[in-house]
Amino acid sequence: MGVHVNHCPIGLRHAMVRIGVLAALIGGCLAQNAVAAVTDSFRIGSWTGAAHSMEQSRQFDHCSASAINANGITVSYAVSPYRWSLTFSNVAWSFVQGLSLPLQLKFGERESVTGRAAAIDTQVLEVVVEDNMSLFTRLQSGGRLQAIAGGLTFEFQLIDSEAVLAALAQCVLRNTSTAQPAKPKRPPPQKAVQPALIADATAIDELRTLAGYILGFARITDARLLTPAEVPAELRAGPVWKVGLVTIALSLLRSGDGATETIKLDELPSKLVDLEAHKCREGLFFLSNLDGIDQLPAARVFTSCRTMDAVTTTYRLALPRPQGGVYLVAVTATGGGFAGAIQRQTEQTDGKIRAVIGGALRRLERDLEPAR
Repeated sequence: MGVHVNHCPIGLRHAMVRIGVLAALIGGCLAQNAVAAVTDSFRIGSWTGAAHSMEQSRQFDHCSASAINANGITVSYAVSPYRWSLTFSNVAWSFVQGLSLPLQLKFGERESVTGRAAAIDTQVLEVVVEDNMSLFTRLQSGGRLQAIAGGLTFEFQLIDSEAVLAALAQCVLRNTSTAQPAKPKRPPPQKAVQPALIADATAIDELRTLAGYILGFARITDARLLTPAEVPAELRAGPVWKVGLVTIALSLLRSGDGATETIKLDELPSKLVDLEAHKCREGLFFLSNLDGIDQLPAARVFTSCRTMDAVTTTYRLALPRPQGGVYLVAVTATGGGFAGAIQRQTEQTDGKIRAVIGGALRRLERDLEPAR
């Protein structure tokens, strides 16, 4: 199947940055933005996808995949490094560029997401929602998608959506790892700021206090503190709780040298995704977002790793620590089937924590102030 979008969403990146939604160019921008070289193509069911590079520099730009419904409307997923977007297009449409339409996306009979559809070109509608991460976790589960944009109503059967999104994630990981500029033979000495876990007794006590406030404020009453023998090796730098089938782990991150360098919150999502990619060689899907929680800057990362036996989903939330370093909360669960009850419980637990963590951090700061 050959699916192409004839007009390029020139204002996409600027619009997404302005509203804080992570976005990427869709796969049809060939002439206007000089995205010409197409490589790493793939086909999954009715979807076609590929990697796209800039025409002159041959530098990687994005990966995209598209499918078309019976009415000639194209749905497209795209990802530039760690930034995702969803668009709909039709050669029969003729919008005024910049038009904004109220949008509702219905997933099956029960779930829906509201936002707006931005006419970023005369024939292209870009989906803009408050929480891009929540949108794409629902897209990954596939099924029937109905879109209502102004007076337009159209739908898709998102068959193979999970496999397509995973293929796009692998596409961008492959191309970003190979598209790095060659290093000079004798690079100048630099201090690489890599996240490192703080595992001293004082940090553990601080995290346990913070966890108590989080669990109490979120009214998570059935949490059980795991013993060291029950905790996986990669989570032993902080306290870990079990809530049903979901694991909640808290840790502190600092710069690798522990000196004056600090972790840049906007760089942390890519580091966490890279770390997960080394553990999950195939079937990895990821989302990341820079957000704000109670006027605090925050970074969010979602990863889904599918193996032959099960799927492991993890929500990570990172917030700056006033005394230096970063608080990292990981909510994870493993089970069979992405859209099952286990994944929903993981998402709900993450939502509860995000709703109260601002208040929990303020309470912790009041506790720690006398000691400082």
